[in-house]
Amino acid sequence: MKIKVCGMKIPEQVNDLQELVADYAGLIFYPLSARCVDFNNTELRKNMLALSIKKIGVFVNETPEQVIDISRAFGIQMVQLHGHESVDTCRQIRASFPLIKAFRINATDDVDQMVAQYMESADYFLFDTGNNDHYGGTGKKFDWHLLKNAHIGKPFFLSGGIGPGDVEALKKFTHPFLFGIDINSRFEIAPGEKNIKSLSLFINAIKAKAGGNHYKSEL
Repeated sequence: MKIKVCGMKIPEQVNDLQELVADYAGLIFYPLSARCVDFNNTELRKNMLALSIKKIGVFVNETPEQVIDISRAFGIQMVQLHGHESVDTCRQIRASFPLIKAFRINATDDVDQMVAQYMESADYFLFDTGNNDHYGGTGKKFDWHLLKNAHIGKPFFLSGGIGPGDVEALKKFTHPFLFGIDINSRFEIAPGEKNIKSLSLFINAIKAKAGGNHYKSEL
């Protein structure tokens, strides 16, 4: 199971992340997020460009031109769209970068219906907890069983309130298209400041329990 640590914004912690053997570093480029990257932080940009871990840029309702320009400046290798982006926007960005389309899940949602129109314009999906008030994570879980009976048809990341105590639950949750997990706020001391010790313990436990029921794909 791949592990994506999202919300990285402190230059020194970027180096720490490399030591943790995480698979992806997530940078948020949404100005209203408390974890938004400081575009003028040259030290962060330098550390990110030197990072051997694959980097994912998270955007919300930006133009394709803006997404592509920012991603190139920070050495991003994959783009995640977390807003109400159209299929056409996804297609335009996907011509330059592999693309993750994120969906916020509520109890009454038909997951297969939600993702259907994006099947040809995304490489991966991500499922997060529904939130009508603002974009981004809530720090809370949705009912993972909503995914159990969905075909989905693309490798996906599981997100939404995953924390240090969820190792066993993640071990039990299986889906033929489950590719990885996205972790963020439950491993923080403050927005964008990660608890490196907690991350290390969690990542080691997940890697040790990795099984064979997950989708085999690679960026």
